[in-house]
Amino acid sequence: MSSWLGGLGAGFGQSLVGQVGGSLSTLTGQISSFTKDMLLEGTEEVGGGEWRHMFPSCGKNKEEILDQNDRLKKFCNDLEEKNEVAELQIKQKSIDYRNQLQQKEVNNGSI
Repeated sequence: MSSWLGGLGAGFGQSLVGQVGGSLSTLTGQISSFTKDMLLEGTEEVGGGEWRHMFPSCGKNKEEILDQNDRLKKFCNDLEEKNEVAELQIKQKSIDYRNQLQQKEVNNGSI
């Protein structure tokens, strides 16, 4: 980590002296190396199973996930059935209202 800091300082020094072109690419490379180093360091720190503490929902075992998946499938199927029933009810009411409208038009036409 100290290597990128020294290089970063050198990069700033060069740009201040006036060598902006080369030092800018050097600085970009050093920032990129620093980012890579930090990400790698972070993954080393997390290590084995410690990531489960950071993301508890990811630590579920396969059976729990399958059970939850089955519950969600059942819930989805129940909602689909309720939706079908509601659509049928709406369709029936629409037919009833059309029939009433036609009957009223017939009654009004005969007057």
